[in-house]
Amino acid sequence: MNAVRHLDTLGGELAARGHRVALRYGPPALLRVSHPALPVLGESVAVRPGPDGLPWFAASTGVLLAPCSDVPEAARKVVDGLAPFVAASTAPVRPGRWGRLFSRSGM
Repeated sequence: MNAVRHLDTLGGELAARGHRVALRYGPPALLRVSHPALPVLGESVAVRPGPDGLPWFAASTGVLLAPCSDVPEAARKVVDGLAPFVAASTAPVRPGRWGRLFSRSGM
């Protein structure tokens, strides 16, 4: 199986979990993943050789996520990696000093 097929399989798993996915054919082939609540931030996943010589999913940081044979684990790690950013973007804004400063200045 080639990188595009592995990424397509991972994209299907992530889409089923409610994430937006877009396959970029490269080179290198990349899967762009974002959450609907925060479409401007996401993860780009590639396929790279792992320590065992088999293909692995790799995050944009180069961190190996999981072997391509373990799509659910790779999807979990991508979702977990985006979760803190999604949570912060959907958290209610607390009024405070900065909120008052920006609201007064019209920003």
